Amino acid sequence: MDRFLSCADWAGAERLVASRPWLTGDKALALLASWEEEARSDADHTTADTYEYHRLLLERCRGSGPTRVFGELTAADPAQERWEELVQAAQDALDRAAESGHRDDLDTAVDHCERAADRCFTAPQRVVAFGHLGVALLRRADGVGSAEDVGRAVGLLDTVYALTPPSTSERLDAVTNLAWALELRHRVDRHPAALDRAAELLRRVVEREEPADPDDPWPSGARNVDMLTTLASVLRTRYFATGTPADLADAVVWFERAVQHDGRSARALGNLGVALSEFFGCTGSVRDLRRAEECLRESLAGTDARSPERPARLAHLASVLADRYVHEGRNALDEAVALYTEAERAAPPGSPEHAAHSSGLGTVLLTRHEPQGDLADLREAVRAHERAATSPGPERDDEALYLDQWGTSLRLSARRLDDAAEAHRAVGMHERAVALTGDGSPDLPLRRGNLAAALRLHAELAGDRASLERSVELHEQVRRTVGEESPYTATVLTNHAAALRAAARRTGQRAPVDEAIGALRRALRATAPDSPERAGRLSELGHNLVDRGQSGDAAEAVRAYRESCRLADPDNVPVRLVAGRAWGAWATRREAHEEAAEAFDHAVDAVDLLVRTQLTRPAAEIWLARATEVAAEAAHAHAAAGAPARAVLRLERGRARLLSAALRTTDTDLRRLRCTDADLAGRFRRAAARLHGLEHAALPRDPEHGGPPPAR
Repeated sequence: MDRFLSCADWAGAERLVASRPWLTGDKALALLASWEEEARSDADHTTADTYEYHRLLLERCRGSGPTRVFGELTAADPAQERWEELVQAAQDALDRAAESGHRDDLDTAVDHCERAADRCFTAPQRVVAFGHLGVALLRRADGVGSAEDVGRAVGLLDTVYALTPPSTSERLDAVTNLAWALELRHRVDRHPAALDRAAELLRRVVEREEPADPDDPWPSGARNVDMLTTLASVLRTRYFATGTPADLADAVVWFERAVQHDGRSARALGNLGVALSEFFGCTGSVRDLRRAEECLRESLAGTDARSPERPARLAHLASVLADRYVHEGRNALDEAVALYTEAERAAPPGSPEHAAHSSGLGTVLLTRHEPQGDLADLREAVRAHERAATSPGPERDDEALYLDQWGTSLRLSARRLDDAAEAHRAVGMHERAVALTGDGSPDLPLRRGNLAAALRLHAELAGDRASLERSVELHEQVRRTVGEESPYTATVLTNHAAALRAAARRTGQRAPVDEAIGALRRALRATAPDSPERAGRLSELGHNLVDRGQSGDAAEAVRAYRESCRLADPDNVPVRLVAGRAWGAWATRREAHEEAAEAFDHAVDAVDLLVRTQLTRPAAEIWLARATEVAAEAAHAHAAAGAPARAVLRLERGRARLLSAALRTTDTDLRRLRCTDADLAGRFRRAAARLHGLEHAALPRDPEHGGPPPAR
């Protein structure tokens, strides 16, 4: 074996193998494999690659005979000129396909590559032709998801890897292309071992110390970045397949090294920004989100307006802005909506990218709807999520995600409109999403939690006891699955508490309320002081404390409601309305009239803002339906507290609100309309101004609040 490894030329190696046939036997091959494994364990990948190459060469000799195998390595091809023409034609077609993205160009490239491969005579020719054909098949499969193309590509590129000596720079291309093929095989037919092999092949290259020898094929410059980026992408894909956080942490490290080697290019920064935003899901560290935003903004600034990469980078930045709002309270939701809208318009209709951007737009519209209760945002979110879920041919994982998001928007719409049929549709979407999600997926607990929330709402609106029991059971499963360190712990605990409270109100039992209060206290401890979610969780705690009614609960409930109303102004107006009305009704029952007046005043202010921010009359009418009741409740509280003048003002303010909404004048929030149609916004303002003088003189004014605010 030592003599075989040290042969000066292939002719000498052929003579040795022909005279020592046992060199191709199992014992000899096992010896080479053991040497290769030992070298790998010592991180000597150069030596290990040499052993691997010679082992694969002997395996081919065993199958085809040494004469043919070594002949391919040394013989000349009499038709070399014609073969080179075919290879060049194939490369030209691949270049055209890269620019146009047309399927016809890819089919032409595959055809030319197959014709070139059929004329291969020598091993070097086979390396070139099989490499071109494998890449062409992968590009075609990447667009249409063909498992047959991917399978052929893996076989061809595996052959290229085996035929390429480790001492050549072409070996690096062989590794990169084979790793790409293996990653795509996993995406197409869920082949987990393919990811493991791809990661191992790439690690052998990128974990080497860069040698001083200039002839060594260690990748440098752009090729080094490609290696680092491909390894990081494979590890990221494996994280989503297995849910192992260490893979995503490693992916971030390799993406960061790619940025360092690439001079902070738009591509490298974009990859790092996306990985950091995903890593936040594992760590819950806002620092990762902030770094992600910095990288993505810099990446977008360096991206040409006509680049096909621009829509994805717009969408990634929008997603990070939405996450920062949810987890940090930094409000850049209008920018996020604008970014997603631009990304959706720029992506080709019917493409996976278009569906992904529709999905992102729907999610950020829901996020923006929450603080101000803008029903136009809610309806548009439902439509955007429907576009994503019904787009042609989404991948299995994407289909589950889009159905889950569609169910969420339907559920919130059902909650706002008290629509039991809409809640039933939401349950169906969430059930389909859960069924499509694998048991080992990190998304399964949250999707089960969303299904449980939809079941709870359906039980509430339709009086379905079975739905409520199933909701409580699912919430308990999710609570046991999600650890205390997860960034989703507070959400899971809050949802579980809501299910327990609903069950307690139906059965009259006290134990579920005790458990719900404990869950909400833990959720609040896990919620940042400036999080927009804190107000809603405090309101829920107040509801449960009122339901329990133990000694000391009343004082804590008042503190929870008061803090909830304070935090919800102006960042979560629907929560302020709900908390204010519940607090006021409870205070009225206790005859704490001054406290009731304080609470109902919060509700009155919330209704004012909710009505004012709707751009359409039907949307405003949803909130107006509650306006008269809230005004009357506030007036009663002030009268009972000995302030009849304030009671009259509350009643008159309610009447003024109804008249103002009927006239649809300048108290409408026009900021978002200006972003999409500045001319229409201007004409609206001019028309409204003609009525403003009459309205201003006719409507009674509240001296404390100063009447309706000006248009913005």
